[in-house]
Amino acid sequence: TTPHPETVAVQPVPDTFFIPREPCPTPNDPSDTNRTDVLFLLDSSNSFNEHKFMHAIQLILDTVSQFRNIGPNGTQVSLVQYNSEPYLEFSLRKHNCKQWLIDDIADTDYMQVQYFIYLKSQHSVTIRTPQPGHRATEIGLPLRMPW
Repeated sequence: TTPHPETVAVQPVPDTFFIPREPCPTPNDPSDTNRTDVLFLLDSSNSFNEHKFMHAIQLILDTVSQFRNIGPNGTQVSLVQYNSEPYLEFSLRKHNCKQWLIDDIADTDYMQVQYFIYLKSQHSVTIRTPQPGHRATEIGLPLRMPW
């Protein structure tokens, strides 16, 4: 039989959005009614050096810059960094402003923690509860890392 990978759950976060003190500099486009949840999973292990990590951050920034409606009525974005353990940079519910989302992604630091390569093939991240910001009508899906 095929061994099942260990499942590591991302810890739930409070069910609220960050409330800013100033208006969003990039207003959402309400005509974009595509409701999508996007989770970016960043490798920060020793096999993925800082140069590759920064390239991945730029790819995420380029992707997010194409989204026109950030938040519960549009695209919700989460970022998880993975080394020996998953680290939730921010949940799906945190951002409802494109510029603040971009700023948060650009501010992501490379985690330089010792990592054992064999663990990579044994872990997956599963998000199954509505607490991280999943839409009420949807179920969580297991996400298998591609290595």
